[in-house]
Amino acid sequence: MGSEMCIRDRYLYRCLLLRVTNNKLFLKKNNFYSMRYILLLFCYVFSLSTFSQQIIQDDFEGNGTIVEWVGDDCGLVSSFSNPYVQGINTSDKVLKYIDTGGRYANVRFDTNQNIDLSIKNSFSFKIFVPSSTLTGNQTNKVSVKLQNGSLSQPWSTQSEIIKPITLNEWQEITFDFENDNKLILETLLENLESDRENRPFLDKIYHQIANYQIKNNKDSLAIAYYNKSLRTDSKDAHLTALNYRILADLNFDYSEYSLAGSYYDSTLLSLQDNSKSFRAIKRKRDNLEDVIYYEAVAHETDSVLRLVELSQSEKEAYFQTYIENLKLEEEALEKEDATTREAYFVPTLNEVRKKDKTFYFYNPTTLAFGKNEFVRIWGARALEANWRWSNKTVRNEEVVEKEFEEAEMEVDKSRFTIAYYLAQIPSEESTLDSISKERNFAYYQLGLIYKDKFKEYTLSQNKLEQLLKQFPEDRLVLPTKYNLYKVYSLLGLSQLQAILKKDIIENHKDSRYAAILLNPELALLNNENSPQSLYNNLYTQFELGNYQEVIDGCDLQITRLDGDEIVPKLELLKATSRARLYGFEAYKEGLNFVALNYPSSLEGKKAAQMYSTIIPELANKAFVEDSTQTNFKVVFKFDRSEVEEINTFETALSTAVEEVDYFNLTVSRDGYNTNTIFVVVHGLKSVQGALGFVKILETENELIISKPYFGISSMNYQIVQIHKNAERYIKSIK
Repeated sequence: MGSEMCIRDRYLYRCLLLRVTNNKLFLKKNNFYSMRYILLLFCYVFSLSTFSQQIIQDDFEGNGTIVEWVGDDCGLVSSFSNPYVQGINTSDKVLKYIDTGGRYANVRFDTNQNIDLSIKNSFSFKIFVPSSTLTGNQTNKVSVKLQNGSLSQPWSTQSEIIKPITLNEWQEITFDFENDNKLILETLLENLESDRENRPFLDKIYHQIANYQIKNNKDSLAIAYYNKSLRTDSKDAHLTALNYRILADLNFDYSEYSLAGSYYDSTLLSLQDNSKSFRAIKRKRDNLEDVIYYEAVAHETDSVLRLVELSQSEKEAYFQTYIENLKLEEEALEKEDATTREAYFVPTLNEVRKKDKTFYFYNPTTLAFGKNEFVRIWGARALEANWRWSNKTVRNEEVVEKEFEEAEMEVDKSRFTIAYYLAQIPSEESTLDSISKERNFAYYQLGLIYKDKFKEYTLSQNKLEQLLKQFPEDRLVLPTKYNLYKVYSLLGLSQLQAILKKDIIENHKDSRYAAILLNPELALLNNENSPQSLYNNLYTQFELGNYQEVIDGCDLQITRLDGDEIVPKLELLKATSRARLYGFEAYKEGLNFVALNYPSSLEGKKAAQMYSTIIPELANKAFVEDSTQTNFKVVFKFDRSEVEEINTFETALSTAVEEVDYFNLTVSRDGYNTNTIFVVVHGLKSVQGALGFVKILETENELIISKPYFGISSMNYQIVQIHKNAERYIKSIK
């Protein structure tokens, strides 16, 4: 090459190398000087944290601690008289480096101890490059590389920084291995983003930029780039799922649970059903179900009630502004290219059909398409079984479609009038009261969810404090105060805690919450008045068949313990007890009530699951043929008030059954409804055998002769108990 400077390749000059012979490389600080042919003076100072605060330096005048300087394929004089004693370098000696055209031409030294970059991560040197020694027109740069000398190929894990230099003057160049690398990477990423040839890869480039910003704690910028990656309409399903998952996790960390839930929904759409990743994300999403539901309720009801509180002129001004913005949006949409509009805002029906994986009902546009298309194809049909039959069409399809289009046009025109929106604001006191109660219950549930499930005590505090300001109904006041008291304790807000404790004790002195605050040990004891003990006592009565007592007891405790976490369990026990007395319809109604009113509790979720799976199975009232069955019973019917007679009869029947050694017979007393008790013999093999068994008993015991009875299979007995249709069964066998 004929040059004494490092210009072997087009862009990079030769460089200073620092290598360590241990497993890790950590740099502190250095000073490096250079000039002519090239001439370098190096003053290198840093400390080692691994073993001691050792100083490593070299001034090329015999005062350094560096054992040896090595030149790879280059000329090197480690103590050369400074030919340019001027400017920032007036020292006597420098290191002279001459590029002789070698392949690498590095100047380096080794150290056998680790160097810690975690505290000080930059070093500098002074360099002089005379222009008279250079040929060619390459950019003037100098490179510093850090390598791990313990590896067989030290360069394989090297870190490098390249800096520009000027000619014919001493200059000090600093290499910061924390911030310089960031700057280099940021420049690289910016160049990748702006290069038009990289358009097919923008989804991946944006994703990597977002990852980089996350590592630098620039979350808002990262979120923008993750969304940019999503908007590229990437065909990489894994990358799309990853973008959505990261956005979901970020919003979860910010306690934006509703938004996190939406992103988790989108993540699931990009994952293979029932894969390991799908199941993990699904569990996370399911855990957010309650908070998303109640946040939506709180937001919607708050919005309505805020509108109600506005004056007439404020309402009109609010909706006028809304309509003006709506018109601007409509105009902007009309000006856009039709293809772009369809792709991003109004998907065609064909596009809707192609996308088989989407939350259909989340998108009002696709939902409207679906409704319109259904009416067009099938006509207006009632929601009932066999709806596809031709005779189920309610009205002429063309008439319905025309009316649908007219109504749609009418609504579209009305959207630009203030009266359209004012008419939708509720004004009746009963409606507003219902909305207010719904909002208050949502706030209460959110306060408990944030406290117990997510440990977000500040969010819980905000919800419960706001609830008390909204004048909630009496049933919520005391539980809210008590839970807020516990939140204050968890947050260490002792003054607020003391104020609320005094409030509860003075204003609710007869409550169990006041008793607990006066004697905290009561909260830890499972005494006879605790909610769990009360539930246990009622469940014992349920097992004994005292269903009416259980129902009455549940009603009492549900009112008394309103707001306590035990209430959903009491409601479910009550529903089950009502089923035993009143049958299928009462059970169906009870499960539905628990599922709708306590959706966040385990009992509410269990009731919802049972309502959708068990109730359809129990709905069948048809009796089965005896010929298909193998287990039968004999049922004796008593009035519930005949307590003594039932006891005597059951004792006599049990004695008689014990004498029968050819069948494994048992006797039970079963409640049928509020008026009737069945005494049942189990273990018979046929209906004829059941009736014959009674005939035998009649000859031996006069008590048995006087009571009405019937034989029935175990399956039909179950149907009788579920649907309370014993009379219908008895008529069917006569």
